[in-house]
Amino acid sequence: MCPSGGYNCPFDQLFLGLDWGRVSDQTIATVGNNQNDVLDWFAYPKTRYEEQIELLVADLKQSRRRQNGNGVEEEFD
Repeated sequence: MCPSGGYNCPFDQLFLGLDWGRVSDQTIATVGNNQNDVLDWFAYPKTRYEEQIELLVADLKQSRRRQNGNGVEEEFD
């Protein structure tokens, strides 16, 4: 996992992995980079897939703003 607390994880590409769960488990979304670091992950309750997607999109939009190594907030594309 990518270290936190002021450490930056470099990336050229981001990947999103989804483990869909609806009936007996929750859905897990994992964001990683091309160096196999896990940058973030989200868990969603047992609910309709459409609702899970809405929650995921909201979380991904919120996660686009992070602090860089100098403590300055940036938005990732």
